[in-house]
Amino acid sequence: MKMILGLLQTDSGTIKVNGETVRYGQNRTNRYMGYLPDVPEFYGYMTPSEYLRLCGEITGMSSAGIRKNQTNCCTWWDWIRKINAFTGFPEE
Repeated sequence: MKMILGLLQTDSGTIKVNGETVRYGQNRTNRYMGYLPDVPEFYGYMTPSEYLRLCGEITGMSSAGIRKNQTNCCTWWDWIRKINAFTGFPEE
């Protein structure tokens, strides 16, 4: 999957998505894909905001779009924490 997204260099061969060649370090072809892992991979060295920025950059989102979605997601998670505390669910 990382090779298809251009996050890992291929050893040989070519990967094409929608007729375009996937190139390591570029994200042009990622606009054609959606990926929802069954187990999300979070990087311990990144803050939640940095992780959201990475996700936005991978999909080619504009800087303004990334900032807006970072704010929306962080606000949403804050509300989830408050609701869980109110209803007695543990915070995660």
